[in-house]
Amino acid sequence: MTSFPNAYLEQAHHHGFRNKGELAHSLVCVCIYCKDTFAFSDIDWWVNDRPGPGSGEPAGSPFVETETAVCPNCHVDLVIGDASGLPVTDKAFVDAIHERWFS
Repeated sequence: MTSFPNAYLEQAHHHGFRNKGELAHSLVCVCIYCKDTFAFSDIDWWVNDRPGPGSGEPAGSPFVETETAVCPNCHVDLVIGDASGLPVTDKAFVDAIHERWFS
C-alpha cells in the first residue's frame, strides 16, 4: 500500500469543504467516507458552510465559497473532486484519507 504523509492528507482534507466551485470542474468526485465515486451532476445536496469567527475569512463575503457537497450515497459531507489535483481515483489514496479521518 502506498503511504501518504499526514501533512498531505491534512491538506487534502481541506478540499472536502466549501467546494462547490472546485467540484463543478471535476470529472470524478469521491466520498471519503463511503469511497463511492460519482459525477458532479449526481450531487444534489449542499450544506451552507459559512466561515465562522476566527476563521480569517470575511463572513458574508461574496468571494468566499460557502457550499459543501454531501455524498449522494451516504450523505456525509466530505467529497473531493479530481479538479483538486488529488489522486481521487487512486484506491490507496482514498483508503489512506478515509483511515486518517474515519478510523
